[in-house]
Amino acid sequence: MTIYSKIKNIFNPLPENQKELGYKPNFYIKFLRSIAETLIFLLRLNSNNRLSVETQQLLNPTMDIKLPAGDKLTFRTGHGRLLWRAKTLFTEEPIIIKWIDTFKNNDCFYDIGANVGNYTLYAAKTKKIKVISFEPEINNLQLLYENIYLNRLTDFCFPIQIALSDSTKVEKFFIRSMSKGDAMHSIGRKAFYLKETPEMFTLDAMVMSLDDAIEIFHLPKPSKLKIDVDSNELKIITGASKTLAYVEEICIELDTSFGEHQIVMDTLKSQSFFIYKKEPISRKFNTTIANYIFNKKNK
Repeated sequence: MTIYSKIKNIFNPLPENQKELGYKPNFYIKFLRSIAETLIFLLRLNSNNRLSVETQQLLNPTMDIKLPAGDKLTFRTGHGRLLWRAKTLFTEEPIIIKWIDTFKNNDCFYDIGANVGNYTLYAAKTKKIKVISFEPEINNLQLLYENIYLNRLTDFCFPIQIALSDSTKVEKFFIRSMSKGDAMHSIGRKAFYLKETPEMFTLDAMVMSLDDAIEIFHLPKPSKLKIDVDSNELKIITGASKTLAYVEEICIELDTSFGEHQIVMDTLKSQSFFIYKKEPISRKFNTTIANYIFNKKNK
């Protein structure tokens, strides 16, 4: 790491530079937070007086990200993680952006594990195609809705608050935190990547297989799938046996150190998919994870 990069990381620390999973603020961020906490205390901004309520209502932080064609995407911010997600649209997982750039105007894109909608928005904005987004975590779903609204993409986007799995049933939803834009939530168990089990919020949630969701809700058939669900990929692939017959390409995040993900690879290969591209994901705490693009052999 260069001196410039080290200095930049002090003033703009990124999750991928953390030595372990999870964000730990450095001295500079802690200093800024202490100033903010002092101002909030002095102005009583966490109380329910009229000044604090009006101040809270007027806060409207967003960030515009310029697109290559000269257009822009607007993202709701107001949280360090949301700011990071917006600023790293093109750099966090560039293989996904390049993949979306290859979509045709008659494609239907399923964004499974959409979070706050980075790739949902990019596909809808740049390709003007139908995007079905599955995101079960309520904080992320609310931000996904808001980002769709801010960008006037309601004609192209269909967000669905359903967790996908291998069958249709009720399961425990393990929520890592109630923090905005967070990840590592999981159905039926804690996420594989959470080595130490933190205190987690769990509740019952409705889950469906992708095959059932498409059949019951009469959803358009996907030609492109993006799957990023933090260790539940095998369940989703298992519940999509019919769907895989007409899917052309799949972008999926897999970890070769996780046994289930090897089964995912074998399953996709048995369905006539082959690895078309691979891009490692930069994480200091994990060097075996990557995004894979699978393509149909007969396409």
